[in-house]
Order: sequence, then C-alpha cells, then structure tokens
Amino acid sequence: MTMNPQTVPYVHYLDGRIRLHVPTIKGAPSQARALEALVHTLDGVTEVTAHPTTGHVLILFASETIRPETILEALQQTGYRASTCPPAPSGHSTLTTTVVQSAVQLALERLLLALW
Repeated sequence: MTMNPQTVPYVHYLDGRIRLHVPTIKGAPSQARALEALVHTLDGVTEVTAHPTTGHVLILFASETIRPETILEALQQTGYRASTCPPAPSGHSTLTTTVVQSAVQLALERLLLALW
C-alpha cells in the first residue's frame, strides 16, 4: 500500500519499545490496520498497535534483532517521511536527551498514578 508522504514525529523510545504519532492514521482505521500489518512484517517486531483515534502507533521489538531507525526507514520506504528528534542541547548526546526525557515521563506517569 503506497501512502502519501507524511511526517512521522518521533514521540518516545525505550529499549524494545517505540511510540510514534502518525497523522494519516488518525480517523482512518483501515490505514491503521494496514500500517500494523506492514510493520509487523519486519523481522524482530513482536507487536504493533495503531490507534486510529489518537494517531499513535506503539511498536514492541527485539532490540538485538532490529533497530528503531530500521523501523523508521521502513515507514519512509512506504511513503512516510520520518522526522528526527529535535537536536540535543549543546554538550548532550541524543541518547542522553532521550534517556532524560524517558525518565521524566516515567516519573510523571508514576506521580499521576499515585495521585489517582
């Protein structure tokens, strides 16, 4: 299935888990299912869940088998243009920034669950 070029903003990445926002699947359940089928064919991908209500895609994968960049490249090859993460502040690597963002998000999630 060929899809129109769209930016696929990188939302969140942890080892073995990546969550993306894909605007073209929002409100389009058939496109969400097609995207799930496509990503699930990649060697190392264990689970794909596309949510047409939100436009988010959750991908679980074996990090020793496939890299997140490979997943984004596969999306690009089907017509999606994957955007990169915003540049890291000077003196910080992208990995450091990603780890810090992940830790902050996890802390906020735990705080909200504790307050709930």
